[in-house]
Amino acid sequence: MSVVLHIAAIEATAIRHDYMAVKVTLVNVGNEKVGPGNVLARQTSTDGSVQSVEFFSMLDLAPGETTRVSQLLRGSIKEVDFRSYRPTDATRASIPLLGTMKRGRVFWPFEKAS
Repeated sequence: MSVVLHIAAIEATAIRHDYMAVKVTLVNVGNEKVGPGNVLARQTSTDGSVQSVEFFSMLDLAPGETTRVSQLLRGSIKEVDFRSYRPTDATRASIPLLGTMKRGRVFWPFEKAS
């Protein structure tokens, strides 16, 4: 039995000059149900500062199912490094993520919103 989540897509939309709405599409590619939890990530700003970011999921995800989680990020983002999925069920260890693990300014539309 294995529990694995795949990052199928990452979208970023500029809200204002210093806010970015980031949406992550997750697919349960394992053979066990995944309960509610958080996608853990690390945001690096253009000035070099780093902060932890969490994308919250309140849904159970059966094998083969897809969901989207989103978060509003602030600052001049250089990249976001997606680390793992931490279930709210404390008895289960962190779940590995497959797929696109990092997104940087080369891949995102960082033009300013009107």
